[in-house]
Amino acid sequence: MGSGRIGGLKLGDTRRTRRLIRLVEDLSAHPLGSIPMASGGWAETKAAYRLLDNPALEWRELLEVHTQRTRERMIGQPVVLCIQDSTELDFTPQPGIAGLGRLSYEAQHGMYVPPTLVVTPAGAALGVVDAWRWARAPKGMATVKASVRWREGDGSVADRAERTPGTRLVYLADREGDSRALLD
Repeated sequence: MGSGRIGGLKLGDTRRTRRLIRLVEDLSAHPLGSIPMASGGWAETKAAYRLLDNPALEWRELLEVHTQRTRERMIGQPVVLCIQDSTELDFTPQPGIAGLGRLSYEAQHGMYVPPTLVVTPAGAALGVVDAWRWARAPKGMATVKASVRWREGDGSVADRAERTPGTRLVYLADREGDSRALLD
């Protein structure tokens, strides 16, 4: 870990690596808490947000490291459930954040993140193998439909199933996944 790398992720600086490990440990110890609550102090909170704002830490690369560990935990499991459901991140009280779109109501703004959580049938969480984030365009403008995500999620799980022989991956989506394109 002293090389500025964590699980293949190149952060380029051992201080960033240590900060990321600390942040992951803090958030793991307080899974229902916010970053300020998990960090335990103003200096640690500020350092966590500075790390998350650093261009050296790309969310897709970080997710890929986590996904690799999740795949390792899937090996040897006869069946895993790959559950996808949208999470709505509401940033309405924080105006001025770039890249957000409208949510359920025109006055709300934020983004959607539908992750694919992998659990055993007994309910043990193994990790996340996929995530997608998107923001709706303003009314009247063309936007990607959320239903595309369910088809992409199913395809991602099917690809992972080929790379995880001996484990049956069962894809589950919420009622929005009840689309003809996905069923086909």
